[in-house]
Amino acid sequence: MIEGKVLQFLSKIKKIFISKLRKFSPIQIIVLSFLLLILLGTILLSLPLSSSGMRKITILDALFTCVSCCCITGVTLFDTWTNWSIFGQIVILCLIQIGALGLVSFTTGFTLIFRKKLGLRNVKIFQEGVAGDIFDISRLIKTIFLSTILFELMAILLLCIKFIPRYGAYGIWVSIFLCISAYCNAGFDITGFIAPNESCAVFNNDFFSLTVIALLSFIGGLGFVVIIDIYNYFKNRDHNSSLSLQTKIVLKSSVFIIVLGTIIFFLLEGNNTMKDFPIIKKIFVSFFHSSSQRTSGLTAVAVSGQYNLTKFITMCFMLIGASPASTGGGIKTVTVVVIIYTVLNTLKGREDNIIYGKKISSATTYKAITIAVMFLSCALLGATMIYTLDFDKNLPTIDIFYEVVSCISTTGYTSGISPILSSASKLVLISLMFFGRVGPISIIISIIENNKNQKNVVLPEEKVILS
Repeated sequence: MIEGKVLQFLSKIKKIFISKLRKFSPIQIIVLSFLLLILLGTILLSLPLSSSGMRKITILDALFTCVSCCCITGVTLFDTWTNWSIFGQIVILCLIQIGALGLVSFTTGFTLIFRKKLGLRNVKIFQEGVAGDIFDISRLIKTIFLSTILFELMAILLLCIKFIPRYGAYGIWVSIFLCISAYCNAGFDITGFIAPNESCAVFNNDFFSLTVIALLSFIGGLGFVVIIDIYNYFKNRDHNSSLSLQTKIVLKSSVFIIVLGTIIFFLLEGNNTMKDFPIIKKIFVSFFHSSSQRTSGLTAVAVSGQYNLTKFITMCFMLIGASPASTGGGIKTVTVVVIIYTVLNTLKGREDNIIYGKKISSATTYKAITIAVMFLSCALLGATMIYTLDFDKNLPTIDIFYEVVSCISTTGYTSGISPILSSASKLVLISLMFFGRVGPISIIISIIENNKNQKNVVLPEEKVILS
């Protein structure tokens, strides 16, 4: 009798919850899912069980770390291994994995795994959550989970080959943590037991481990849609299949950015932070830095000793970031390429935006420009606020911008000023990390929804003078 009433009460609560949830728009559900994840993570990291006891963890410390995990940023207030217990590190790793793949991806994926009906509303929410119009949601979800498990597991096994003989059984945990962090482009590490706050610089002489980590972050930054397309291309080569425009843009731009970044870092830092390295090591560390600056955030040399010009160029690459529907952040490679070709086609006198013989819609061009302007505006506003709030600390302007750009692009590189910032400035960085992860998706969805709500009204055309 009592059990029946309890079940009836729970069923009623469930119906009320579902009815309330249906009133939320897709944007609100995505934002709410991240806020709930951040709330849960903050509570868990605030527990005494999460701290190693080396320092007192405040609510703000827990919130900052949690947002950095969920938004796969990697900017930290203190060394992860030194200040967080094994339980805290596990919480951090779970937040990174969930934040990278997206809470919506998880729930939708499990729905398909258990062969439950996937409603049109869930499909729409998931499409917007991965920032793209996907023609086959079921296949995309399966690819997200399977490719993530496959790549991370392979990399873990490879690192275990090096780390188990070196660190014993603890090498397994180090391999797991670094591989998930690298694939998710999170920037967290637990190498503090070797040297605190040194990140992957402790592996400078281990080219094998650095190569695994760099390749893993590169793959994670390609995007799941691109991974599907590449797989189908090699699977169906006999049927004259070709790569999509999206894949071509992502692959060419990603390789170009890494090669260019490697050359620039080698030329600028070869006689500075890498002056004592042999030539081969200089080239390899430059390659690792170039790969990481796309939003991985794992460093091989100290940021604090780099030239200001190096920091500025790194900021430019951080803003570009990874590719759409990937674990990385930033404005995204495709967005930047669309804007660049818009300029080039305008200079050529073309009315249409043409990329590799394909016409890009004006709506896509407008979205690209909007995202870029929003990113740059928020970065400028954030830097101005921190400069004003912590004016008495006389912080170098380049370091403030470096920290801000790293947060909004969810890269994780740090100039080292975050720990000494005021509470208000730390809240600014938290807001920037959240915007960098959730903001672009919300912008795209809001544009789509506004376009759908507009009636097809033909307005009179009039020219204006631009120069």
